[in-house]
Amino acid sequence: MTQSSLIPFIIARVFSGEWLIEPSWPLFNADQLARIEEGKRITGRNLSVSLSDPSGETIETILLAEGKSQSISESGVLAKAPANSIQATVSYIGPVYKYGYYSGSKVIGSYLQLLAKEKAVSSIRLILDSPGGEVAGTRELYQVIAGSPKPVLAVVDGLMASAAYYLGSGAGRVVATQPTDRIGSIGTMCTVADIIGFYRSIGLDIYQVFAPDSTEKGADIRKLFESKGKDTAAIEASLKVINDQFLADVRAVRPSIKDESMKGAVYYSTEAQSRGLIDDIVPLGQTLSLLADMQNTQSKSTHNMSLFSKIKALVQEEEAQSAEPTAEEQLTQAQSDLTETKNKLTQAEADLTAAQATIQTLTSDRDEWREKAETYGEQPGEMPTKVKAAADKNDEKEEKTLEQILADLPSERAAAAAGY
Repeated sequence: MTQSSLIPFIIARVFSGEWLIEPSWPLFNADQLARIEEGKRITGRNLSVSLSDPSGETIETILLAEGKSQSISESGVLAKAPANSIQATVSYIGPVYKYGYYSGSKVIGSYLQLLAKEKAVSSIRLILDSPGGEVAGTRELYQVIAGSPKPVLAVVDGLMASAAYYLGSGAGRVVATQPTDRIGSIGTMCTVADIIGFYRSIGLDIYQVFAPDSTEKGADIRKLFESKGKDTAAIEASLKVINDQFLADVRAVRPSIKDESMKGAVYYSTEAQSRGLIDDIVPLGQTLSLLADMQNTQSKSTHNMSLFSKIKALVQEEEAQSAEPTAEEQLTQAQSDLTETKNKLTQAEADLTAAQATIQTLTSDRDEWREKAETYGEQPGEMPTKVKAAADKNDEKEEKTLEQILADLPSERAAAAAGY
């Protein structure tokens, strides 16, 4: 098979597993992947550290071959230079790998730590032109950058995506150098190649056998293959753990970035700046001057990790307090509100039934007393109420004197009749 025909297979194999990478990069850079597959040396595989004086002139470039244990302190310039007199430049070009291929995050991390210990080094410029890369090792290098005691300026030289953005966000300032630089692709993805299906297509059967107690070994991948790519729940859950950590770390150092800017999109420099992903657009030739200003004003491009942890905790606490409720939380609240409404309705129905019973009792009592009143009204009698009414009317017609009132008494009348 020719190299060109192997490219799809190479892409699937090299980028299988969990990645923090801009998905389009492997498609546009398949030639580099092919050379990686063949084990050829490619540009950027060696790590170079450039040392510049305060004027910005490069005074020495140290080439550090991958895998070679060379102490930066062996450089004559660093050994003789005054304290805080040299700016160091470290470049990370190409995919981010933990080990191998290019420089590897482990290798670059170790040299960044060495530079941070050098008294002659005042600050560090980290130039990034990378689509991102492996999950493994990325956060470790991010912590090295974020925890450096010296100012670090992250400079975009073309592309700073996914894992590369993860690394650059740890710097105190992040700048692009061209309007056409691309920044973002914040997110996590996974590529899984069904190589068993490929081998079977060429007539080679492969069988996997697991120990009786290893029922969950590779279960997420087996479910994916057996469902022909439909059952992704287990893999998505794993990716969510990685992505949540990625987003939490970015929010901690760049809290102005909105959630909608961290869903995987890539932005050109101007929009990336408006969204808070970078701080400015500065020509590459002026970045050392910017780095000097950072050092002079003590605006360190990295963060003290104890302070970093406190800021991160405060940001997470604020987000937790102001976060919109999730769909599950909204459903739980709706169910609680529905239950409360049902309880109120049941109580209202009980109150209505009791009121109706009371009304029925009062109505029955009223009818009973009305019937008794009508019965009593039909019985014979002197109707004293009318006599009283007549007397009242007589009283109203004429007001009697005391002598007249006494003369009208029955006893007085009886005495008068008897001749007394």
